Amino acid sequence: MLTLQLLVSLVYERAKQTDKKVVLAMDEFRSFVRDAADLHFIETLFRHHRHHDISPWIITQTVDEFLAREESQTILEMCSIKQFHLLESTDVATWADRFGLNPGQQRFVRDAQPGSADVGYSDALFGVDGEWRELEVHTVPTEFDVVEFDPEAESSGSLPGVEST
Repeated sequence: MLTLQLLVSLVYERAKQTDKKVVLAMDEFRSFVRDAADLHFIETLFRHHRHHDISPWIITQTVDEFLAREESQTILEMCSIKQFHLLESTDVATWADRFGLNPGQQRFVRDAQPGSADVGYSDALFGVDGEWRELEVHTVPTEFDVVEFDPEAESSGSLPGVEST
């Protein structure tokens, strides 16, 4: 876990030195919640990110693991924007109460349409400061090309924005 904290710390320090807006996306966030020291560091990042025009994003497929640690509650409370896609949690009602979701919103998340090429979108429940809206999330063709990219079958030169040399 020390490696994760070191990596995020280096990215955070570098982001503070630029005048550009920075999105610091932390995928598989369950890796961070296993260690209180990591959570303390992330909490500090969340408390100070606005001073440096940094937008920290927490991405996890397992809400239950995120909510399992008391230390993560403070971080959660500092997140004004939350977005849920299809969640196959066994007990949506338990964690949904933490987010203030009503039974209809819980049902929407439990039954949300996952993204696919055939459907062309995925469902999401999007909340800003406790106000929730149901959304269809569509990709543009170039995003879909990146998501569906198979490095074993395709050349990286076929990716959008990559120039072949």
